[in-house]
Amino acid sequence: LTETPEDADALRLLGEAIWDQARDGPSDQLALGREARGHLAKAYALNPDDYRTLFLLAETRQVSQDFPSDNDVETLLAALDLAPQVPTLRIFTAQTRARRQEYAQAIDLLQPLASSPHPSGATVLARTLIDRYQTASEEAEADQENVAAP
Repeated sequence: LTETPEDADALRLLGEAIWDQARDGPSDQLALGREARGHLAKAYALNPDDYRTLFLLAETRQVSQDFPSDNDVETLLAALDLAPQVPTLRIFTAQTRARRQEYAQAIDLLQPLASSPHPSGATVLARTLIDRYQTASEEAEADQENVAAP
């Protein structure tokens, strides 16, 4: 980076390495996450069409108390627009929507994976998550009906 400070790939890789370090040891995750996001934000400014940078930007936010914010969801959806075929991105985005109790949107994100004719670990996980989110959605609706009932 000292020779080519405008190298988006190098900035992304540096941010990713710092984020990997944060995941390995939870002692200073917030500070390392912020440091990683600084490099990732620069990488995004240089190359806004790299889904990996957007994915990492959102992923580093998961240690923040206000995760997932509206901006986190928008960041993930932008990454998904760039790379709809990436199973880990699709699953993480669905899980993020479910954390916000947006179960229908999470299920919609998982349907392409769950209906894949080529079974994989991602397919199995997507089907499992869909079942879990359908149950959670039904429970949330029942809870709302109980609160609304006199």
